[in-house]
Amino acid sequence: MPEYSVEREYYENGILKSEMPLLGDKVHGTHKIWWKNGKPKLFAEVVEGRLNGQITEWYRNGKMRRRTDYVDHVEHGVQINVDKMGKIEKRYLDKGRFINFDEQHLDMMADFLRDRNYIVEKALSSGKKPLFAHPELSL
Repeated sequence: MPEYSVEREYYENGILKSEMPLLGDKVHGTHKIWWKNGKPKLFAEVVEGRLNGQITEWYRNGKMRRRTDYVDHVEHGVQINVDKMGKIEKRYLDKGRFINFDEQHLDMMADFLRDRNYIVEKALSSGKKPLFAHPELSL
C-alpha cells in the first residue's frame, strides 16, 4: 500500500506557500497554494494525480476569482468566474466544452437550474418544450 505524506513549501517570510498531499508519488487530496500575503491562491481536489472535484482560485486580495468542477482531469459542470469588479459569470462545461443552453440542451439546462434551487417546469404546446424557471421562494 502506498504511503501517505504531505509536502509543504514556505515563502522566505515563513508563510506557507503550498501544501501537497501525496499517496505514494501521486498528488492525492486537496493541493493548496497561498499568496505571499497568506491568503489562498488555489485549492485543487486531486485523486491519484488527476484533477477530480472543485478547483478554486482567488485574487491576491482574497476574493474568489474562479471555481471550476473537474471530472477525471477534464472541466465538467459549473464554472463560476468573478472579475475584479465583482461581476459574476456562470458557465456550464460538458467534458471540457462550453455548453450554450438551447432547445437541444433543455434537460441539461433543467438539471443545471434545479441544482441551483430553481423550480423548473416544462410546458407542452405545439410539440415544443419551452423551459420556464424561477427562483424557489423561501418562507
